[in-house]
Amino acid sequence: MTAMPGFEDAALSPRGCEAVVNAWSERLGVPTPWFDAAGSRLVERESMEAVVSVTFAATHVVLGPGRALGLLAPWSGTEHLEPSMMMSLLAELQPREVGTATLSFRDAEMPTRGEAEAGTPEAIAAVRGEASDAEWAESGLADMSDRWVVRGRDGAPASVAGYEPWAGSLAHLGVLTSSLHRGRGYGGAAVAHAASRAIATHGVAQWRASRSNALSQGLAHRLGFVEMGMQSAVALG
Repeated sequence: MTAMPGFEDAALSPRGCEAVVNAWSERLGVPTPWFDAAGSRLVERESMEAVVSVTFAATHVVLGPGRALGLLAPWSGTEHLEPSMMMSLLAELQPREVGTATLSFRDAEMPTRGEAEAGTPEAIAAVRGEASDAEWAESGLADMSDRWVVRGRDGAPASVAGYEPWAGSLAHLGVLTSSLHRGRGYGGAAVAHAASRAIATHGVAQWRASRSNALSQGLAHRLGFVEMGMQSAVALG
């Protein structure tokens, strides 16, 4: 299998690129060959109450119910379908913007620093107790069984990170840092431990960061993740 168009020189091995394609094809329920060529695809999913746009290089896939997809005709299909355009084109369906996230990946061995321990329910609850419900939900940690905790100098749980396997060859990362311990490197340390294990076990680690979250974007860059895709969504009223 060839690399995705536009990513022949990405800082990800050919096997890593293939793992990304396979995992996202399975996640979206679309044929893998769709990612072998540039272009756009509209996928009708009547059970969805949202429209989701996923882009890798020059390949764009948009999923949603037929009543929504029928309103997207003005979209050129040559660039990522941004929430602002979806909000405009889908106005009659009372859309609500969910947001946009970048998709970054790493398959090279991940160095770690400091110590991390298996995330016990008590330690994870301590970190969650010092963060908002929205931050906990965005982290995705509730759906992850493999989680590790890094403690602060005070001995208290400072940050928790984990991963969720996708398609066997890719693991999706999540992290949450206590508001009492932010800005001290604990989040990066926790993610490094989770990513190291994810890469060793599954091959590729995925980092999804809200485009509005500059700290998360910066952390991904510092940890050597390469941005390869984008995901946007709007909910329908």
